[in-house]
Amino acid sequence: MRTLDDLTINSAIVAFEHHMNINHSGYPQIKNPSTLDLFSRIVSITDQYDAMTSKRIYTVNAMSPETALRELMEKSREKTGSAYF
Repeated sequence: MRTLDDLTINSAIVAFEHHMNINHSGYPQIKNPSTLDLFSRIVSITDQYDAMTSKRIYTVNAMSPETALRELMEKSREKTGSAYF
């Protein structure tokens, strides 16, 4: 266990939390929700933005960057009552 440095631990936390959403409506579901790590929130936003602006198997047309940012801001206000950023 000597090889588990802070970077490794923080990377594992981000990998675990980045689909949770700030209000824990995503996954995985956990019994005792706590404040998400800052880096998990950053990765979550960038992952959502990338999914919205990139052509994927499940989307015919990618969103424009402006539309994606607008939608992210609107969704964050709905979930938290304030802007996500």
